Amino acid sequence: MIASSASAQVRIVNYNLAKLAGDQNAIRAALAEMALDNSHGFAVVPAIFTFQEIRAADVVELDGNFAAAFPGVPFVRGTFTTSGTEDGSAGAQCMYYRSDLLTEVVSGHVDINTGASRNTDRWLLQLNGYTSAASKFYVYSSHLKASNTSADAQERNTGAIAMRANADALGQGVHCIFNGDYNLYTNTEAAYVTMMAAGNAQCLDPLGTANWVGSTLPFTIKHTQSPRLVAGTLIGGGVDDRFDFQISTAECQDGNGFSIIPNTYRTFGNDGNHYNIAINTGNNTYYPADLVRSNSLADVLYDASDHLPVIADYQVPPVMTATMQSTFSPVIVGAVVTIPVTVSNAAYVVHPLGVDALTVAVVGSNGLVGTQNITAALTPAVTIANLTVNTAVAANISATATSSTTVEGTQNPTIARTLTGTVLAHARASFSPKSVVTTTSTSASFGANSGTHEITVPVANFGYNALQARLDLDGASGLSAPFA
Repeated sequence: MIASSASAQVRIVNYNLAKLAGDQNAIRAALAEMALDNSHGFAVVPAIFTFQEIRAADVVELDGNFAAAFPGVPFVRGTFTTSGTEDGSAGAQCMYYRSDLLTEVVSGHVDINTGASRNTDRWLLQLNGYTSAASKFYVYSSHLKASNTSADAQERNTGAIAMRANADALGQGVHCIFNGDYNLYTNTEAAYVTMMAAGNAQCLDPLGTANWVGSTLPFTIKHTQSPRLVAGTLIGGGVDDRFDFQISTAECQDGNGFSIIPNTYRTFGNDGNHYNIAINTGNNTYYPADLVRSNSLADVLYDASDHLPVIADYQVPPVMTATMQSTFSPVIVGAVVTIPVTVSNAAYVVHPLGVDALTVAVVGSNGLVGTQNITAALTPAVTIANLTVNTAVAANISATATSSTTVEGTQNPTIARTLTGTVLAHARASFSPKSVVTTTSTSASFGANSGTHEITVPVANFGYNALQARLDLDGASGLSAPFA
């Protein structure tokens, strides 16, 4: 059973489900295992699923599969559009997202005609708890024309051109993720070249742009179709094609803010050792230390669909918190007063790689002195930057400590905390209230053997005001007998 987690960490899955023609129990088991997949260092419930080949008649059953695979996890189906024509051409695109982590901006949804009587769907998603424009990203899901004639390749390229035109029009610096079943046969095919071409939405392939055609590693680890050798209701042929992709703009791969975690892109269940055969032939080593688990997963994927899912994990931007005491007790000029500023990265993730590092400059001003550059620890740990109060002169201090970061998309990128207190001038002992007099004389006469007498000598705290310390007189020097 999978329990809901409030982790902000983002795992994205794309999966051609072949009109739900596979075994429904296998589909549910495959979905659940994607949340348990720790092959790359950690497991997390996916935040987004996009599916290809989903007809209007399939969505109710797919909703049920989600409820069964992820009890208690608040998955919501995103805007879904199809038509009789699209349903008759293998089906439409369908997206599910976790509403505890994300919100769909419904106005951002569009359908893009990308050939084969099918549309590419574009959704706009906002990370919950963030307000920066850099915490929004677009997800495109496509199913481009199948088959391997020149006309088929040309139609795929026409679809790629339409996607790029739509994404390029969003402007520079936009986070866009393009995924789905592209039916590409080589890295030289026009549609792939179009997606990688220069422009606002130029894509990068997390696996690199080298060819994926081949029967040995490293080619085979990239293949996504088909997990079955023998065709039936589902297509066979063995694992020998890279048809399914999850590529993105540079903004999703620059390591700044919302960005793919390097080396987490993978074909789920593909161990690279099943070229042109079924994914469950012999032993599967997707989880190298657990053959039983790997073989069980291979059986599930064999029964669920004629494609393998693609999974990638993404880091989220930091969430900065900064605290500082608001006052300090009165001190004397020249005192050393250290003021700690406590900074933390409060993004909740299941693994430290799930959030970008929070680099912060902590700067004092208006009576606070110092600049410290730190990398803030993840909550509940903290990182402390120490500033000092300027105690060079007497003054009422109203200082500011500003913590700021340039990490893209950070929530609370600038936090200012104020500090008040008083620096007092030293007291000035004087025998006169009008000027500093450090020596004085006085006279008195007493009868012989008349006992001890008190002589009053006026003492002042010269120049005393609210910014001067009070005078604490412990004694006077220079007295000689019979005085004491």
